[in-house]
Amino acid sequence: MLTRAQKKGLGYERKVGRELKRLLLPLGWRVRDHEWVDGVQPDFVLESPAGCLMVVEVKLTQTDCEMQLGKYKHVLGCGIGVQICRRLLPGANPVDFWDAKDNDVVLWWI
Repeated sequence: MLTRAQKKGLGYERKVGRELKRLLLPLGWRVRDHEWVDGVQPDFVLESPAGCLMVVEVKLTQTDCEMQLGKYKHVLGCGIGVQICRRLLPGANPVDFWDAKDNDVVLWWI
């Protein structure tokens, strides 16, 4: 049974997924969600038209998920892993999604 906080987190994750698809599918990107690959299940794997992969972890509140993203990137062969979150920790330096580099945090207020 999911807690109230877990339900809120999953709801936010679904919103992010819809927004990623709305933004990226018309540009030729592929958005894969919750796909098990070699024992890991990232929230989203984004594939550019050129075949480059980006792994995305979604959190309501920013956490330190660099190790988690590192594992996903290693297994999937991705070069970029980012965290999309709604609330930031003090001192965070979020970037715009389109400017995200490896291990960046993206603030998305959706």
